Amino acid sequence: MTFLQPLFLFGLLAAAIPLVLHLLTLRRLRTVEFSTLAFLKELQKSRIRKIRLRQLLLLLLRMLIIILLVIAFSRPTLEGSVPSALGSATRTSAVLVVDDSYSMTGSDEHGELLKQARNAAERILDAFEDGDDVALLPLSRAGTPIDEITAHSRIPSVVRQEIGAIRTSALTKDLHAALRTSAGLLSQSVNPNKEVYVISDLQRSLFPLHSLGRESLFDGSTRFLLVPIGSGQGHNLSLSGLRFTSAIAEPGKPVEVEATVTHRGTSGTIPANVSVFLDGERMDQRVSDIVSGSSRSFTLTATPRRSGLLTGSVRLDGDELDFDNTLHFALRLPQEIRVLLIGSESDLKYLHLALATRTGSVTTVFRLTTVDPARMTAAGLNSYDVMFLAAGAPISPDLLTRLQAIVQSGAGLVVFPGTPSAVASSFGPALAAFGATAIDASNGASVASGSFLTFTSVDLAHPLVSGMFAAGGSRPSGDRARQAPESPEILRRISVRMPAGTAPVMTLSDGQVFLADLRVGAGRVLIFTSGMTREWSDLPVRGLFVPLMHRTVSYLAQEQAVRAIVRTGTEVAVPLSRTARGRLRIVMPDRQEIAATPTITPSGAAVSFRETRLPGVYSVMEDGAEIDRFAVNIAAEEGDTAPADETRERKLWEDIGVSPDRVRRLDPVVPLEISIRQARFGTEVWRWFLSAALVLAVVELLLSSYLRTSREQGGAS
Repeated sequence: MTFLQPLFLFGLLAAAIPLVLHLLTLRRLRTVEFSTLAFLKELQKSRIRKIRLRQLLLLLLRMLIIILLVIAFSRPTLEGSVPSALGSATRTSAVLVVDDSYSMTGSDEHGELLKQARNAAERILDAFEDGDDVALLPLSRAGTPIDEITAHSRIPSVVRQEIGAIRTSALTKDLHAALRTSAGLLSQSVNPNKEVYVISDLQRSLFPLHSLGRESLFDGSTRFLLVPIGSGQGHNLSLSGLRFTSAIAEPGKPVEVEATVTHRGTSGTIPANVSVFLDGERMDQRVSDIVSGSSRSFTLTATPRRSGLLTGSVRLDGDELDFDNTLHFALRLPQEIRVLLIGSESDLKYLHLALATRTGSVTTVFRLTTVDPARMTAAGLNSYDVMFLAAGAPISPDLLTRLQAIVQSGAGLVVFPGTPSAVASSFGPALAAFGATAIDASNGASVASGSFLTFTSVDLAHPLVSGMFAAGGSRPSGDRARQAPESPEILRRISVRMPAGTAPVMTLSDGQVFLADLRVGAGRVLIFTSGMTREWSDLPVRGLFVPLMHRTVSYLAQEQAVRAIVRTGTEVAVPLSRTARGRLRIVMPDRQEIAATPTITPSGAAVSFRETRLPGVYSVMEDGAEIDRFAVNIAAEEGDTAPADETRERKLWEDIGVSPDRVRRLDPVVPLEISIRQARFGTEVWRWFLSAALVLAVVELLLSSYLRTSREQGGAS
């Protein structure tokens, strides 16, 4: 048992007052015997004995009443963890973790959640005394170096100022990261009492389900107090996903955007009004009802009206919480696509003619560069958007390594066999660099004289060929999704074993793959198993050849049309089209400019940027000219405002080595100051002692009245 007001215990000395008074009344008097009363002595002995017993009982009651009253005023507590009887004087080190995430912009009947959190933090600060030290840790600063926090937050007056300055942050951190930082702060303290306060709406996303490994971050005496803010989950619609489904992005052609909206509420149906904007102009709008606990995808169409860098967004209107109602994106539609053709002149003759041909459906210019692999170097490859490799001559390992790195960083590459007589030494190594294997690359497998191979199936749902064979450009379904359009005559082909999971785009009548699409890192590789000369097939002179090659370039360039989209707080690497020589700066959505330094990697130059603390579109500037953009959005899980369940909470405490009995969730009904005292020193039981004293006082009153009546009756007799 611990006493919050131990000085009152000196009042126990007052319990001796009834005893002293009793002893004074027992002083011995000289007795004078009367012969007429001698006979009454025997009659009174039994009565006097009873009266004395009642008097002793009355004495004990009065002493016990005083003892109980003194103990009640000393404010005793049970289950206290403070080792000293003077518990309130023991110094304490504490960390106040205040949730400043966007979910705290919500409101309930008590007002904005973040304002409630600041008020709670200030009331907690009032519970500390001189000699205590307190560190403030906004949730968004979890993971911040310890010295950057302790240098500003150990002085209570400074902490109070910082509490008032807390504003919502787009950075999303979980409690595991915050508790790890708190452990680092408390490890520097020598105070015996250590406390961690978590002031938050305690939403589900704060408690990670993925395993982070078991570790012991705190000593056994640290107390954890959860201060819940808010009345629970409301009805919230949030944009939880965004992806582009169009095969080609060009000015004047519609681009399809698929947005996913999730209803985070627990009951009811809410209409969702979703729009897509491009360069500030609303391009499309869809409305549909969403049942609670479910998600719905909306397909929206935006038509770019120009080339260059464009800023876009998908927005959700009419929702209670606004922070998760916008997803940003950026597009780069170049006026020209830089295409590099690697190979001999004879292997590239028809391909060069096809790409140099302008078609009515293409508004983008292809800037073609042809180079012989024997005379080229790996330097400068990152200046091109799409590359074609005619593997008909030996290729240096350095060139293959550089091509592999560039593709992994997001570029597009087409690989096809070159001159049949020289293909054995080049096509196999080129495929091996991207995980494919040429089974028999010697001269290509010739078809029997007078015969040829044809397409037996084409994946018409693949973005590369979608709309090329289906009437009206509609996307086929069912059996029509793999049909064989009018086919060229294939005279030679090389059998290739593709990486596991690769789906062929075009398949030949002998069951071998003609065209395959491989995802390699952030880029793509298209593999043709037959060359692009008359020695291999009549495809170069067919009407299919020109549009197929144009679609190939546009499809691979599309990989770079949608600029990088990352979540807040995540580092982004923006590749540069060439080694930057000018002064680079990043312009944030709030127009703040931050200097950037390019880094050189095997795939070329890139700019790495970590200050992605705001949602929106960022601009990459070189000597004042904008050269690229990228988008930053808040984490989708931030919109999940549902409170965490017991399983998630228990897993977090187990992961950091904290027993659940050391964690206390403060009751929002009980005043915060009382809850903190109870958590520190146990539950106060002074009411029990006061009630017992009042009951004994009533008993003493009744017993005293009874004795007085007995004496009066004895005197009368």
